[in-house]
Amino acid sequence: MPVEAFVSGHDGFNRLAAACHKTAAVDYDRELNQGLENAGEVVAKEIRNSSKTFMPDGYEEVFEASTVTKVTLAVHGLVRKAKVAIRAFGRRGHDRQVEQLEKGRLKHPVFGRGNAWVWQKIRPGFVSVPAKRATPKAAREIDKACEKIADKLERAI
Repeated sequence: MPVEAFVSGHDGFNRLAAACHKTAAVDYDRELNQGLENAGEVVAKEIRNSSKTFMPDGYEEVFEASTVTKVTLAVHGLVRKAKVAIRAFGRRGHDRQVEQLEKGRLKHPVFGRGNAWVWQKIRPGFVSVPAKRATPKAAREIDKACEKIADKLERAI
């Protein structure tokens, strides 16, 4: 991805400076933000599709249908982050306990027992395992964005 530029003379350096300035001002932010959003979507999709692995039989489809992910960008000066928020809702609209699911605990009612609820042990890592599994794909999305920026700079020179 390195960009090679051979310039000579005053006009060549002015063209190089103008190309760098235009790429930094216009393309850099847009392309990098798009790459971060794409990377966040890759992670979110992997988490949404992981319910079959982590949830008990018969519950995975119900849980997958109630899971919502949201990707947002946080920009603080030169630091940019893609944040993925995971929420799941019950039948009556209440939040499911995603933090407990991550720890390997699922709270559910006991069938035929009125208002009795129990904790069931499930496989831990509902969010962290798929997120780690999606890391190489997410990194490729960011690399693609950087390559687009480098290509635009190279063409402008």
